[in-house]
Amino acid sequence: MLIGVGDYEVLEPLPAVRNNLAQLAELLKDTTVWGLPADHCAVLYNPQTSHEVLDVVHEAAALARDAFVVYFAGHGLISAQADLHLALPGSDPGRLYRAVDYGLLRHELVDTCSASSRVAILDCCYSGRALQGTWGRYPTWQTRRGRRAPI
Repeated sequence: MLIGVGDYEVLEPLPAVRNNLAQLAELLKDTTVWGLPADHCAVLYNPQTSHEVLDVVHEAAALARDAFVVYFAGHGLISAQADLHLALPGSDPGRLYRAVDYGLLRHELVDTCSASSRVAILDCCYSGRALQGTWGRYPTWQTRRGRRAPI
């Protein structure tokens, strides 16, 4: 699942995001790199609402069995409580309700997805805030081999 926002109404545009998504999708589908089937590599560019993002992530997470990767490229914003929000085209620091609350996306990774490997790659400012959350300072989940791994 590749998500990117390059065009913003208020925040500075990030024109490289479009090409980054396209090139990353091609690499993931390349049989010499990963060989991911095309129908397993969803790309969402400039989604307008958090519902649009979370619905697609939810559907992909529910279907994933072996590995599930969510990649986001765009601006990151933080709330007054220091929670991470992934900015969408209409987002700005004063309107966080127009962004994706990372806690909701993390819920899809942890609770909806049953894949044995789950990875979130955040190419945005404040991405380190993703380590904060309801699981304490460094959220973890139990892996099949009994080891704990960060999400």
